[in-house]
Amino acid sequence: MLELNLFSIYFRLSVSSSLQVAIAQFSDDARTEFQLSSHGNKEALLEAIQKIRYKGGNTKTGRAIKHVKDSIFTSEAGARRGVPKVLVVLTDGRSQDDVNKVSKEMQVDGYIIFAIGFADADYGELVNIASKPSDRHVFFVDDLDAVKKIEEQLITFVCEAATASE
Repeated sequence: MLELNLFSIYFRLSVSSSLQVAIAQFSDDARTEFQLSSHGNKEALLEAIQKIRYKGGNTKTGRAIKHVKDSIFTSEAGARRGVPKVLVVLTDGRSQDDVNKVSKEMQVDGYIIFAIGFADADYGELVNIASKPSDRHVFFVDDLDAVKKIEEQLITFVCEAATASE
């Protein structure tokens, strides 16, 4: 289950009380499940994650990335100035819209993007979404249960990215 992987990853990332987490889910449109400033402690965050229900639908990844840029990584939503902005995109399919423009814009603006694909995701598209180098920012697994296999490496790379520009 995705939520169990999110719990595990969050517990291991949460060495700092200053860690912020937001989750957006997407299909034809993106839906913010909660903002960066929504949960001040681990218990509240984990409870919120448990309440998320799978949205289903199409795969408009470009629209979702733009939503995160415009609606989540903002000071109004809790983003803090001078703190690295790390985005982890998790997708199970090839996008039905353009991912290149918004991904490149975010990277130029200093965002660090990781892309995790499974099932019918397109590896080349993940490479286009993610920051460089690809061997540190792109992951592909067979299914959500296999996220466990990349967890250690993902946590290491996300933590390095989040502290590199502090």
